[in-house]
Amino acid sequence: MSPRSPDHGTTSVCHHVTTSPCHCISVSPCQGATMSLCHSVTMPLCHHVAKSQCHHITVSLCYHVTMSQCHSVTVSPCHHITSPSHCHCITTTAYWGAPKGAGRV
Repeated sequence: MSPRSPDHGTTSVCHHVTTSPCHCISVSPCQGATMSLCHSVTMPLCHHVAKSQCHHITVSLCYHVTMSQCHSVTVSPCHHITSPSHCHCITTTAYWGAPKGAGRV
């Protein structure tokens, strides 16, 4: 996936972050959030980290949703996604899969 221009706002993450174009985010209100990486890249401290997609989702208690930049969405049989309540977006000037330190601002 080629990177997109930031257009949903920015955020600065001042701690160690790993990310990739094929990362998957598992969200579960009763278990917290986790992230798994298939092609991880380590970004430096206080780097502007990027995600060009914007997800509008609402999940009910203990519902588990798995999302991916690869355009796949998986939900458990007893779970559902409700109407958008807010938009959670993170963007940056960094490139997905870039070497450590690349795209630094």
